[in-house]
Amino acid sequence: MSRGLHSHIHSHNEKLDKFKILHKKKYVRVIDKWAMVVGVLAPLTSLPQVFQIIETKNADGVSVLTWALYMILSILWIIYGIAHKERVIVVTNVLWLTLELFIVALALIY
Repeated sequence: MSRGLHSHIHSHNEKLDKFKILHKKKYVRVIDKWAMVVGVLAPLTSLPQVFQIIETKNADGVSVLTWALYMILSILWIIYGIAHKERVIVVTNVLWLTLELFIVALALIY
């Protein structure tokens, strides 16, 4: 094996090892875990709006424009999260986007 190839393989493996450990400091790892929990729970705050529309079959007062703009922002955050390999940002905004899409669809139906 050539020296250049060996260096390339070795440096590549070091980069992979860095991704296995989120952070060396324990409190930062705890914060990272809580960020994922909050990232999953936060979009669920839209569920009462979804249930209200479904139960009443009425979307009066729901601004389709506002929710559509939220969808655009979620898409931009997803792109950012993917570009920076930030799983919390991607997961959170995929959940937001899903619920926002559902709300817009319900508002258009009702």
